[in-house]
Amino acid sequence: MIKINAVFFLIGQFIFLPLFLYTTRKAFKPKMTFLGYIGYILISPMAVYIISILLYSIVWAAFGHKYPVLYNLSLFSDVYALLISFIFAFIYAQTCKAEYRSFVMFVYICFYMIGMVFSITYNDVITSFICSAVAPAVTGILMFPFFIRPVISISNAADRFRWQMLILPITAEALLVLRFFINILSQSSPIMKSYDWFFQIYTTLFGYIILVCLFGCIWVTTKDIQQIEIIEDENEKNNRLTLDMLTALVGTIEAKDQYTNGHSNRVANYSKQLAEKLGYSESGAENIYRIALLHDIGKIAIPDYILKKDGMLTKREYETIRSHPLKGAEILKEIQEFPDLYLGALYHHERWDGKGYPYGIKGDEIPEVASIISVADAYDAMTSERSYRAAFTTKKARREIEKGSGTQFSPDVSKVMLDIIDEFSYLEDSK
Repeated sequence: MIKINAVFFLIGQFIFLPLFLYTTRKAFKPKMTFLGYIGYILISPMAVYIISILLYSIVWAAFGHKYPVLYNLSLFSDVYALLISFIFAFIYAQTCKAEYRSFVMFVYICFYMIGMVFSITYNDVITSFICSAVAPAVTGILMFPFFIRPVISISNAADRFRWQMLILPITAEALLVLRFFINILSQSSPIMKSYDWFFQIYTTLFGYIILVCLFGCIWVTTKDIQQIEIIEDENEKNNRLTLDMLTALVGTIEAKDQYTNGHSNRVANYSKQLAEKLGYSESGAENIYRIALLHDIGKIAIPDYILKKDGMLTKREYETIRSHPLKGAEILKEIQEFPDLYLGALYHHERWDGKGYPYGIKGDEIPEVASIISVADAYDAMTSERSYRAAFTTKKARREIEKGSGTQFSPDVSKVMLDIIDEFSYLEDSK
């Protein structure tokens, strides 16, 4: 009878193996060669029990006659299997992209726990057949709508999964381990053994309740990730729309002067490159791009005759031009969605040595975003043609940036700008 029950147990466990391989191939898309399949089978959740049993059998055969206490340790085989499952889950996660590994471990632990629910051995053949073979088959069918399809549907957004969510299946596993301690208690005395049927019903129902809770947990988790993806997609659309509107606004301003047409876009691109090389995150660099794009928006309040004047400006006209940082900041401070949007407009004409305007602040008092835009703005202004002079060559502009390092510009930012200019020069020379 024990052998027949063991056969039912193995059938029940191996029902989940093709489902595990299918989910792995569809969701995580690793290179599934023949040897790859063998590798995944060897570290699959279904293999955990077999390997733990084999390891214990080898130890028992080698040392059991010397150390009878090893029999008592066999009662804790499910705990050993649980530890092995964590090791295998870690190995399994290494086959996927780093940003997906928390989600991959979540899927692996869920598969292991589903098999763990059906790991009880029963005393009679009929109960063993129903609970160890038929119930896993029914569960396998239910896994498609409640587990496998949701996992595959969010696999491309798996980087949104947070490792803290692993606490849910791990906690459920810990509860299942408690079930096995109850099973050990039922074997501890003749009186307890007489109620063996009760403990088997209890532990079976306990496992099924946890299984239902697990499916609910998976469903909620996948829905949350899908909702996050929808929200982030909407945010991205809104950001693109905002950026398009800002670009259109900047285009309207720059249309006033043929010599500055495209200036803000170029400054924004240089600023983004500087931010990336200075170690800003992708979102941080995008934010600096937006701020830089609007650094000259204050010129919308400057009369056209001053912006387009070919000759020397009068003192009053020069003071009017110098007011555009304050006017730009006043406009941008009204945009509450981007509270730091005004920083570039307000401070991009400040100098590292304190001789800039409008406030004459210096050094680290200047926001770094403004120091970045200041260098980018100066470089584009020098390399662009103006009504009163020809455009500087790249080498001449580089010398000016180098000369202004520590006086006009931040030393750290200007050093990075020089590296970018050198990259421009290399590309030009290689053409």
